[in-house]
Amino acid sequence: GHSFHQVNEADARLVRSTEVEDGALRMTLNTGRLDYEFVTTQGARLDSGSIPCTPHSAPENQPPDAGFGYSPLSPLRNQPVTFSSTSSDPDGALASETWDLDNDGQFDDASGSTASRSFVTAGIHTVRLRVEDAQGASDVATRTVVVENQPPNASFVYQPATPVRYERVRFTSTSADPDGSITSQRWDTDNDGRFDDATGSTASRKYSRTGNYTVRLRVKDN
Repeated sequence: GHSFHQVNEADARLVRSTEVEDGALRMTLNTGRLDYEFVTTQGARLDSGSIPCTPHSAPENQPPDAGFGYSPLSPLRNQPVTFSSTSSDPDGALASETWDLDNDGQFDDASGSTASRSFVTAGIHTVRLRVEDAQGASDVATRTVVVENQPPNASFVYQPATPVRYERVRFTSTSADPDGSITSQRWDTDNDGRFDDATGSTASRKYSRTGNYTVRLRVKDN
């Protein structure tokens, strides 16, 4: 870590004098020692010797520490999820941050301190972040994201709006699934608590008595 400049006794910048104490100190740094000699302007060597020394090596690089969080913590299917790096480097700065958002082992889905994606399927999904410092040291953080299914919304309409006795009433489903498709629709048109009177998006029934009747539709998604 030290630098020494050798001074030549013939250097014109030296002021020659008849005084014996005028001169130059010449130092040479070698492995494990510092050699020195004092030479007067008259060319006489007054003193020389060696001093043991230990070279100072550069401190060893400390690897970065990868980490990240995400929001929302309980995402639903097709809902955007934002990932934010909390990574740091104890002895420098991060040179790169790259993301593997689809769990294919390749950190090619995004770069930088943040990333975002949505998941089509419910279940457990693995996300990774790799960080690297200026010296090439790297670290990888891995987290699992549990994606929940969005439930379907069951609803229906009926015609005519004010039916009379023995008039056929037709029920039509207006149900929807926000993140997929509906795979099953079953009807309870006689209010017995069992959804066994009809299947599909429509149903119908005649009522022999006047009064209020309860009709239910149960739907399931994919």
